[in-house]
Amino acid sequence: MPANNALNQKIINKIKENGKIEFWRSRGKRSNKRRVSIKKAQEVLKDDEVVDIGYGVQGPGQALNQKDNGINVIVGQRKNSKSWDKAVADGFVPGETLFEIEEALQKELLSAIF
Repeated sequence: MPANNALNQKIINKIKENGKIEFWRSRGKRSNKRRVSIKKAQEVLKDDEVVDIGYGVQGPGQALNQKDNGINVIVGQRKNSKSWDKAVADGFVPGETLFEIEEALQKELLSAIF
């Protein structure tokens, strides 16, 4: 198996086991950061969806950044709220890429809560 495929499979297995990708590991006072490029994230997540829960203060920046970088993003937000309306105005489509929180969580591979 080529190195990229092995890395992809390792990341996918981590996601399945933990529901998250660990981008860095902390060892005591020192940190050994491993950066994951946008290209690698796009490759690994091309057939999956990332669910961002909440579209308040940090949610728009995170969700739009992911969306702009080719990641399939679903937003979970309470209906009938200013944040729901903002998500719609920002291009998220109710029933396609914008759902109530409970429904969005059922679709998740990875989730981020803001």
